Amino acid sequence: MLAATGFVRGAVTPLGLPHPMRILADESVFVPAEISIGSGVRGIAIILKPTDLQSALGQFEIGKFAV
Repeated sequence: MLAATGFVRGAVTPLGLPHPMRILADESVFVPAEISIGSGVRGIAIILKPTDLQSALGQFEIGKFAV
């Protein structure tokens, strides 16, 4: 994790990655009115609306990835 993203496991965020990488998002992520994502610091999260996350991510793929 750290070598690829610059973030430790448990703190990985799709925002501010050190270089472009493929981002996959399960479709269930965008169902709740608010969601919590990693901030880049373990124990601190970012709370936002799914539409705001979609705007912030730019290019990403939505699919059925969760089991």
